Parts: sequence; structure tokens; C-alpha cells
Amino acid sequence: MSILFVINQLSGNSDKVNPQALVRAFPEDKADFFYIRKPSDTWSPHGYDKIAVCGGDGTLSQALNLCRGLPVTLYYVPCGTFNETAKTHKKGAPMTPKAFIGNIGGRCFSYVAAAGSFTSIGYSVSASAKKKFKIFAYLAKVVGAYKVHNIPATLRVGDKTYSDSFTLIMFIDSSRCFGFNFNRIYKDTSDLYLLTVKSPGKNSLLNKIKIFFPFFRAFFIGFSKPYDSRNMHFCKISEAELVLSSPRDFCLDGDKVVLDGSLKISKQPSDVRLYIVKKLK
Repeated sequence: MSILFVINQLSGNSDKVNPQALVRAFPEDKADFFYIRKPSDTWSPHGYDKIAVCGGDGTLSQALNLCRGLPVTLYYVPCGTFNETAKTHKKGAPMTPKAFIGNIGGRCFSYVAAAGSFTSIGYSVSASAKKKFKIFAYLAKVVGAYKVHNIPATLRVGDKTYSDSFTLIMFIDSSRCFGFNFNRIYKDTSDLYLLTVKSPGKNSLLNKIKIFFPFFRAFFIGFSKPYDSRNMHFCKISEAELVLSSPRDFCLDGDKVVLDGSLKISKQPSDVRLYIVKKLK
């Protein structure tokens, strides 16, 4: 059996990764190492029985997409800044299998796919800032990302259709996002959760004040049940269709991805056996 250890040295807490501990955790396997030192560094899972990735949620998301359709077992060792996927699944055995993976437009995501207000924070923080300032590197971006967006879109969820201009569209497979443990109805099943915030119009001071209240309601108060108002909608979904009128920047687990057109969103049975490694000896 062979294993490839992928260590993302751009992640916020990669300095804590102990290569010897990784090898000890898989003593029966022939081990190779690949180090991600710059964003353009790429690796391949081909030729390996197991892949162990050390990094943040974005590192895991990239691994899920690279390993799709291959007969490999994927292990995730969280050493990012937020590690929302691992924190959501912190209960249970040291290695917890995750059976369903989020999918938007044919791309896997481990915990969130979102566009609009504040979402650029996920991919705009530099690696050096994350390593030096940790979570505070993200907080420093909040004021600049506090903008009203206008995303004309149509959302079809079950027998309901929502056509509007949104300042936030979020599909989330987690109880958490950016440190806010707001989704208290989360269950790790085949369901996703949808949060939308309606845009009040142009990016003006008055409209920034208007979006403060639904954002405060969503992330600081949180949800214990579905919520539906004139400006905000939060619910559990099994699948959805999002139709965008123009290309939009999305944050997929902390990575920037441009999406456009008609997109199918769902949780799908994972064809990669994924384990979240909670602790190494």
C-alpha cells in the first residue's frame, strides 16, 4: 500500500504539522511527500492507494475534486486557520467517515459555496498574513468586504422559485462559517442548507446599514429552525438550481471560483472514502 502526504505550507497552521507523526499514523504504507509552497503547485493522486492532505478547508476541497472517481482513501488532517469542516464534525471517533459531499455545478465543496457580501474574505487573505496573524488576518478584511452586492439570480428549491437580486447566496454543509456557529439545525445527512439575503440596491451607506440587520440575525443570533422574511431566507434543502445572469465570484471552502449559468446544487454520495483525522499520536 502506498500513501501520499500533501502538506499545504500556505495554510495558517501548517508549521504544526509533524511529518514523523504522519508516517507513524500509517506505518504499513510506503510514504511519499508533496509540499505546496505556492498557489500554482499541483499534485496528482494517481498511483496511490491513500492520500493524506494537511491544510485548511480549501486544501480538502481541492483534494476531493482531484480524487473523484479514483479508488483512493482520503484522509484530512486539519491545519488551516478556521478548519470549519473538522470543527463541525468534531464529535465521534478519531477518524470519522463523511459519506456525502456538497456539489455545485459539478464541483465538490466540503462545507460552503457562497457569493456576495463578505465572501471575498475567504480567498483574499494572503498566506503570509494567515500564518502570522491567524484569524486576525481575516478580521482585518471585514470592513473592506462590507459591501452591498447585486446578484440577479433565480433559485429553484422544491416547488418554490425565488427570483431576485441578492447580496448573499450561501449553500452550506456545516454548522459553522467564518467562526460563527450559526446553523444549529445542522445534521450531517444528505441535506444542505440555503441562506439568502436580498439586496437593498446600490452599495451606499444607507444600504450598508440596512443589510447589517439580516446579517446580525443570521450569524450572531443564528437559526434553530427555518426562517423566512421579506429580506432573508434560510432553509434545509435536498437539492436546488441556481441560475445566474452573469459570471460571479464564489467562495468554495476559501478558494475563489467563477461560476455562471444554470447550476445544480446538492449533496451527493462521496465516491471518495473520506476520513477526518482528529488527532495524530
